[in-house]
Amino acid sequence: MTTHSTAQRPESRPAIGPWSRRPFIEPCGLANLMCRAGMGGLALRWTASMVRAGKAVPEWPTVLCLRRSQFARDIDQLAARTRLNYVTVESRYLSYFQKHHVPWERLGFRCTQTFYPASEHPLVQEAKRKNERAAIRLLRLIRGRHRFSAVLTAQTDYWQEDSVRAACGELGVPFLVLSKEHYVSGHLRANRMKDYADSGFRFRGDGIALFGECTVETLVSTGVAPRDRIWITGAPRLDAWREMGGSATPRDTITLLSFSKGYIVKDSYRDALLTFAKVANELGGHGVRFVVKCKNGEDREAAEKVLGESGSRGLRFLVGNHVPLLDRSRLVMGFNSLALLESLLSRAHLAVPHWGDAVRKPHDLVVDPADEGARRVFEFLDSPAAWEALLRRAATEAPPPGDAGERLAFLRRYFHYPSDTTCSAEVEAFLLRFIRPGGAS
Repeated sequence: MTTHSTAQRPESRPAIGPWSRRPFIEPCGLANLMCRAGMGGLALRWTASMVRAGKAVPEWPTVLCLRRSQFARDIDQLAARTRLNYVTVESRYLSYFQKHHVPWERLGFRCTQTFYPASEHPLVQEAKRKNERAAIRLLRLIRGRHRFSAVLTAQTDYWQEDSVRAACGELGVPFLVLSKEHYVSGHLRANRMKDYADSGFRFRGDGIALFGECTVETLVSTGVAPRDRIWITGAPRLDAWREMGGSATPRDTITLLSFSKGYIVKDSYRDALLTFAKVANELGGHGVRFVVKCKNGEDREAAEKVLGESGSRGLRFLVGNHVPLLDRSRLVMGFNSLALLESLLSRAHLAVPHWGDAVRKPHDLVVDPADEGARRVFEFLDSPAAWEALLRRAATEAPPPGDAGERLAFLRRYFHYPSDTTCSAEVEAFLLRFIRPGGAS
């Protein structure tokens, strides 16, 4: 986590990376073993010891963040740009002292995200009571080290965070959400609305901050939360772009944003990846680099499996923060992702596959080739051959940047992105609505 004050600009941009196969994995399985061995108290103390602190400004309150991979980008911007203090614990750690209480095999129905918090099944209720007691102990342990005034998480309905929400209610601590989920297509909205309807989930925390208006209707129409408990703040992660785009930054990279698992397509991604590798193997290393941006290590391994050992020799892979990568990109291809929309803030030429199984109904798409505004800021490619031709041209000469005004206007269809302040400042104002005067609770 960055530690500079709000008066400072974020540190200079790092070089593209990391190129590691997997992120560092801490031995959190130890906590699960402790619980199974009847040492739940020791597991809770271990979890509390894993809280990480950034800057410490004594006169300002502290927020405990339940960290996840993409949510970490928002936390980093909040820490860099606002006056509040932020401490973090990995959300996945919370499952280790809870999951052995839940009789998954005896339930016979789906009982994870959305469904676990909403379930009134007697076995689930018993598990919730045990997990809430453990979460109260955990929060008290953490408060012994870090006097936090609120808890901030990345979603309304993660199962392992439901006990923390309940514990916050018992301890009088605001439980708040800065939702990393943002429903920018009809397909995403329909899936989530079905889950909410099938489960009967209702948000029982204190407030929800969203990236933009397009997610509000999903939460309100399904009864997840009333409109007066929802605020539009934008995504703090986008604030990183406010220092990007200088003319001195080289545009020496061509980027493929992975769209394999969870993107409703398969064959078109395989075509795009194989074509990308083919051109990279021929032209990579001659003043331009070819990078596949993967969501995680599993995503990278899936790509390498498709390519085989020799197929990826001209490629690099990135798992992690993609802002420096996109800032150096001259060409980006993506499909149906928030990262593709974020790329509108870069100077890269933007391409979208529109062949094979990527040809979908407008309901399924984030950017629709039938939309005139989309065609002005994205190039839709009708075949792998068209993708290959574009790659070869871009490897030789960087395409000119698109119209920044048109790109920003298109981004604002989906994201609140203010000009006169930052998204981080708006999230800080949201948090301060709930934090008691005087700092720590």
